[in-house]
Amino acid sequence: MIVVKLGGSILTTKGGAKRVRGATLARLASELRGTPDLVVLHGAGSFGHVLARRARLREGLRTPAQRKAAAQVRRDVLALHTAVLDALGAAGLRAWSLPTGALALAADGELDALPVAPFQAAVEQGFVPVAMGDVVLDAKQGIAIVSADAVAQHLAAHLGVERMVFATDVDGLFDRDPALPGAQLLRETTPAHLRAMRFGGSRNPDVTGGMEGKARAIADMAARGCEVWVVNGLVPGRVRDAVRGKTGVGTRVLA
Repeated sequence: MIVVKLGGSILTTKGGAKRVRGATLARLASELRGTPDLVVLHGAGSFGHVLARRARLREGLRTPAQRKAAAQVRRDVLALHTAVLDALGAAGLRAWSLPTGALALAADGELDALPVAPFQAAVEQGFVPVAMGDVVLDAKQGIAIVSADAVAQHLAAHLGVERMVFATDVDGLFDRDPALPGAQLLRETTPAHLRAMRFGGSRNPDVTGGMEGKARAIADMAARGCEVWVVNGLVPGRVRDAVRGKTGVGTRVLA
């Protein structure tokens, strides 16, 4: 099984406009054509982060305004999800929607339960299951924001995932925010190396955690035997090459 996570930063424009990068999405979908046993995950980008941050949804439900915002974010994320499904379908992939918010449960702000049987069954029937970062019901705080990275980590722990590809808006994992002077791209690394690193601060934190949290999640996936690639999805061909295991510009985390 191969899992590809399309970052919200490459699928949507930044800010609160909620606009899909249509040409980029169409190209990425075409690069995934022909990939066997594929699962696609995607982030929420501007469709989710802006309002979720403004309403402080990571803190759970405390006010009627937060309930209203949570419901709106779910609708917005589903709109982006539909755009992803349409692009995959237009590229010839048989996309099968598995919305995270409809399947998963959280506890105290963290993903607690997500059945993997629907993903396995969809792949076995020749479909491409598609899930996303989403607002999820939480047994302790009402709702939680569950990132697509958390879904990826969960699938790596419970399914036989051979390769995980993260398509981002930078060339791979760096030792600090790539916008900062002196940032170094990690071309190849190991789970132990990632866990030992101390990443510098980011100028662009989002509501699903910074680069350090992503690196820790990736280390966990690789430690379970899953080869992980982090590549720039805005550069044509890099996602296609990573899915096929071809060396290029990016970060490869050895299983």
